Amino acid sequence: MGLRTEDFSCVDAMDWGTKLFNGTIFPKEHPAFHEFLLMAALITEVIWMERNSIVHGNPPKRPEMIFRSAMTAFSSYNSVLLCHQLDRPATWETPPFPWIKINVDAAGAAVARDDSGRVPALKATGSHNLDLIVAKASALLLGLELAQANSWLSVVLKSDCQNLVNCWNCKGSLPVELTLVVVVGRLALFWFNAFSF
Repeated sequence: MGLRTEDFSCVDAMDWGTKLFNGTIFPKEHPAFHEFLLMAALITEVIWMERNSIVHGNPPKRPEMIFRSAMTAFSSYNSVLLCHQLDRPATWETPPFPWIKINVDAAGAAVARDDSGRVPALKATGSHNLDLIVAKASALLLGLELAQANSWLSVVLKSDCQNLVNCWNCKGSLPVELTLVVVVGRLALFWFNAFSF
Protein backbone atom coordinates (compact mmCIF):
# COMPACT_ATOMS: atom_id res chain seq x y z
CA MET A 1 0.00 0.00 0.00
CA GLY A 2 1.49 3.34 -1.01
CA LEU A 3 0.50 6.89 -0.27
CA ARG A 4 -0.49 9.19 -3.07
CA THR A 5 -0.22 12.87 -2.17
CA GLU A 6 -2.95 13.82 -4.63
CA ASP A 7 -5.39 11.74 -2.57
CA PHE A 8 -5.35 14.26 0.27
CA SER A 9 -4.43 17.89 0.86
CA CYS A 10 -3.12 19.56 3.99
CA VAL A 11 -3.36 23.24 4.80
CA ASP A 12 -0.62 23.27 7.45
CA ALA A 13 1.25 21.03 9.90
CA MET A 14 -1.70 20.96 12.32
CA ASP A 15 -4.02 19.82 9.53
CA TRP A 16 -1.47 17.19 8.48
CA GLY A 17 -1.15 15.89 12.04
CA THR A 18 -4.91 15.74 12.52
CA LYS A 19 -5.39 13.82 9.26
CA LEU A 20 -2.53 11.52 10.18
CA PHE A 21 -4.01 10.62 13.58
CA ASN A 22 -7.63 10.31 12.50
CA GLY A 23 -6.83 7.91 9.67
CA THR A 24 -7.51 10.19 6.70
CA ILE A 25 -3.98 9.79 5.27
CA PHE A 26 -3.56 6.12 6.19
CA PRO A 27 -6.58 4.08 7.27
CA LYS A 28 -6.72 3.24 10.97
CA GLU A 29 -8.07 -0.23 10.15
CA HIS A 30 -4.91 -1.15 8.24
CA PRO A 31 -2.78 -3.68 10.19
CA ALA A 32 0.32 -1.48 9.75
CA PHE A 33 -1.37 1.74 10.98
CA HIS A 34 0.58 1.89 14.26
CA GLU A 35 3.91 1.27 12.50
CA PHE A 36 3.05 3.94 9.92
CA LEU A 37 2.13 6.43 12.64
CA LEU A 38 5.33 5.66 14.54
CA MET A 39 7.50 6.10 11.44
CA ALA A 40 5.74 9.36 10.52
CA ALA A 41 6.34 10.72 14.03
CA LEU A 42 9.99 9.67 14.04
CA ILE A 43 10.70 11.10 10.60
CA THR A 44 9.07 14.36 11.68
CA GLU A 45 11.22 14.35 14.82
CA VAL A 46 14.55 13.72 13.02
CA ILE A 47 13.76 16.38 10.40
CA TRP A 48 12.92 18.87 13.17
CA MET A 49 16.08 17.99 15.12
CA GLU A 50 18.20 18.37 11.97
CA ARG A 51 16.56 21.72 11.23
CA ASN A 52 17.35 22.94 14.77
CA SER A 53 20.91 21.66 14.51
CA ILE A 54 21.48 23.63 11.30
CA VAL A 55 19.79 26.76 12.72
CA HIS A 56 22.23 26.60 15.66
CA GLY A 57 25.24 26.57 13.35
CA ASN A 58 26.02 22.88 13.02
CA PRO A 59 26.84 21.45 9.61
CA PRO A 60 24.08 19.44 7.92
CA LYS A 61 24.17 15.66 8.35
CA ARG A 62 24.13 13.35 5.38
CA PRO A 63 20.58 12.15 4.56
CA GLU A 64 21.56 8.51 5.17
CA MET A 65 22.66 9.41 8.73
CA ILE A 66 19.31 11.09 9.38
CA PHE A 67 17.49 8.09 7.92
CA ARG A 68 19.56 5.66 10.01
CA SER A 69 18.70 7.64 13.14
CA ALA A 70 14.97 7.36 12.34
CA MET A 71 15.29 3.63 11.57
CA THR A 72 17.20 2.93 14.81
CA ALA A 73 14.53 4.72 16.83
CA PHE A 74 11.80 2.91 14.86
CA SER A 75 13.36 -0.47 15.63
CA SER A 76 13.55 0.32 19.33
CA TYR A 77 10.04 1.76 19.68
CA ASN A 78 8.46 -0.83 17.37
CA SER A 79 9.71 -3.66 19.60
CA VAL A 80 7.73 -2.08 22.45
CA LEU A 81 4.71 -1.75 20.16
CA LEU A 82 4.95 -5.43 19.24
CA CYS A 83 5.06 -6.45 22.90
CA HIS A 84 1.97 -4.32 23.52
CA GLN A 85 0.16 -5.83 20.52
CA LEU A 86 0.88 -9.33 21.80
CA ASP A 87 -0.96 -8.21 24.92
CA ARG A 88 1.60 -9.65 27.28
CA PRO A 89 1.28 -7.96 30.63
CA ALA A 90 4.57 -6.62 31.89
CA THR A 91 5.59 -8.03 35.22
CA TRP A 92 8.07 -6.43 37.50
CA GLU A 93 9.44 -8.11 40.57
CA THR A 94 10.87 -6.20 43.48
CA PRO A 95 14.44 -6.98 44.48
CA PRO A 96 15.06 -8.54 47.90
CA PHE A 97 16.13 -6.21 50.70
CA PRO A 98 18.75 -4.51 50.63
CA TRP A 99 19.14 -4.81 46.86
CA ILE A 100 18.28 -2.06 44.40
CA LYS A 101 17.02 -2.94 40.92
CA ILE A 102 17.95 -0.52 38.14
CA ASN A 103 16.11 -0.78 34.83
CA VAL A 104 17.96 0.82 31.92
CA ASP A 105 16.76 1.87 28.51
CA ALA A 106 18.53 2.62 25.21
CA ALA A 107 16.88 6.04 25.18
CA GLY A 108 19.33 7.00 27.95
CA ALA A 109 17.37 6.41 31.14
CA ALA A 110 18.02 4.50 34.35
CA VAL A 111 15.31 4.02 36.99
CA ALA A 112 16.14 2.53 40.39
CA ARG A 113 13.59 0.77 42.60
CA ASP A 114 13.96 -0.68 46.07
CA ASP A 115 12.36 -3.73 47.70
CA SER A 116 9.06 -1.86 48.22
CA GLY A 117 8.90 -0.70 44.58
CA ARG A 118 9.69 2.90 45.53
CA VAL A 119 11.86 4.93 43.12
CA PRO A 120 14.70 6.38 45.22
CA ALA A 121 16.52 7.78 42.19
CA LEU A 122 16.55 8.01 38.44
CA LYS A 123 18.89 9.42 35.84
CA ALA A 124 18.31 10.39 32.23
CA THR A 125 20.78 11.70 29.72
CA GLY A 126 19.05 11.08 26.41
CA SER A 127 20.89 8.88 23.96
CA HIS A 128 22.22 10.18 20.68
CA ASN A 129 23.84 6.92 19.61
CA LEU A 130 22.80 5.82 16.14
CA ASP A 131 23.83 2.26 16.88
CA LEU A 132 21.19 0.62 19.09
CA ILE A 133 23.58 -1.86 20.74
CA VAL A 134 25.96 0.98 21.68
CA ALA A 135 23.01 2.96 23.08
CA LYS A 136 21.98 -0.04 25.19
CA ALA A 137 25.55 -0.55 26.42
CA SER A 138 25.78 3.13 27.34
CA ALA A 139 22.52 2.73 29.27
CA LEU A 140 24.11 -0.04 31.35
CA LEU A 141 26.94 2.35 32.25
CA LEU A 142 24.34 4.97 33.16
CA GLY A 143 22.76 2.46 35.55
CA LEU A 144 26.15 1.75 37.13
CA GLU A 145 26.77 5.50 37.52
CA LEU A 146 23.40 5.89 39.24
CA ALA A 147 24.23 3.07 41.67
CA GLN A 148 27.66 4.51 42.48
CA ALA A 149 26.31 8.04 42.92
CA ASN A 150 23.87 6.71 45.53
CA SER A 151 26.40 4.38 47.20
CA TRP A 152 24.28 1.28 46.64
CA LEU A 153 26.40 -1.81 47.08
CA SER A 154 23.91 -4.57 46.11
CA VAL A 155 22.50 -3.95 42.65
CA VAL A 156 20.48 -5.80 40.01
CA LEU A 157 20.85 -4.17 36.60
CA LYS A 158 18.06 -4.92 34.09
CA SER A 159 18.35 -4.49 30.34
CA ASP A 160 16.11 -5.77 27.56
CA CYS A 161 19.14 -6.78 25.47
CA GLN A 162 20.08 -10.37 26.36
CA ASN A 163 22.93 -10.41 23.79
CA LEU A 164 24.54 -7.45 25.54
CA VAL A 165 24.10 -9.02 28.98
CA ASN A 166 25.74 -12.20 27.64
CA CYS A 167 28.68 -10.15 26.29
CA TRP A 168 28.98 -8.36 29.63
CA ASN A 169 29.09 -11.72 31.42
CA CYS A 170 31.70 -13.11 28.98
CA LYS A 171 29.15 -15.57 27.53
CA GLY A 172 29.11 -14.17 24.00
CA SER A 173 31.35 -12.58 21.43
CA LEU A 174 31.96 -8.92 22.05
CA PRO A 175 31.40 -6.57 19.09
CA VAL A 176 34.39 -4.28 18.55
CA GLU A 177 32.33 -1.11 19.03
CA LEU A 178 31.40 -2.27 22.55
CA THR A 179 34.86 -3.18 23.80
CA LEU A 180 35.59 0.07 25.64
CA VAL A 181 32.09 0.38 27.11
CA VAL A 182 32.09 -3.20 28.44
CA VAL A 183 35.64 -2.96 29.83
CA VAL A 184 34.77 0.28 31.69
CA GLY A 185 31.57 -1.36 32.95
CA ARG A 186 33.37 -4.46 34.18
CA LEU A 187 35.91 -2.32 36.05
CA ALA A 188 33.05 -0.41 37.69
CA LEU A 189 31.68 -3.68 39.08
CA PHE A 190 34.48 -3.78 41.67
CA TRP A 191 32.61 -1.02 43.51
CA PHE A 192 29.73 -3.33 44.48
CA ASN A 193 29.45 -5.98 47.19
CA ALA A 194 26.90 -7.90 45.11
CA PHE A 195 25.88 -7.41 41.50
CA SER A 196 23.52 -9.25 39.18
CA PHE A 197 21.86 -8.95 35.78
